[in-house]
This record gives sequence, C-alpha cells and structure tokens, in this order.
Amino acid sequence: MPICGIEVRLPVSLKPYPSQKLMMVRIITALTKRLNLLAESPTGSGKTMALLASSCAWLEDYKKKRHEARSTCPIHKANNEADPVMGEYIA
Repeated sequence: MPICGIEVRLPVSLKPYPSQKLMMVRIITALTKRLNLLAESPTGSGKTMALLASSCAWLEDYKKKRHEARSTCPIHKANNEADPVMGEYIA
C-alpha cells in the first residue's frame, strides 16, 4: 500500500483502519522531515502495527535512496575505480 510515495507492506489479511492510515502518513512525514512525533490513540486502535509498518517502510526506502545516491556520487562510488585526481582507489 503506497503512503506518501513509500510502499508500506502489511500482512495480506490485514486491512488498516482509517486512523491507522492517517497515523502512518504522519509517521512517514515526520521521519522524512526529521521531526518528532507524539502519537496518541486509544488502546486496540493499531498504533503498534502502524508505527512498525510505516517506520520499517521508511527505513527501507531511505536505505535504498541513500545507496543510489552514494553509487552515483563520484566521491562515494561503490566500484573500485582509480580516482584520477588523487591517484587512489575508491572503495
């Protein structure tokens, strides 16, 4: 299920409540903007599932984007090409 442009994976049998979807949107937004978030919801409303699913999805997306950025950056290339300026291998 895409939320804020990030694919959040949930168990097949689980259909999130509207309040859980809203909480996941707010969690992903807070993580993306590096903000603190205080979430309050009644017992049994699915806070734990919303927090874990959205946090894990954001982290997976962050790691993927970071890896892509590092692999295209001339300073942080993932391959072992010789640096023409420094004459060294970049690892």
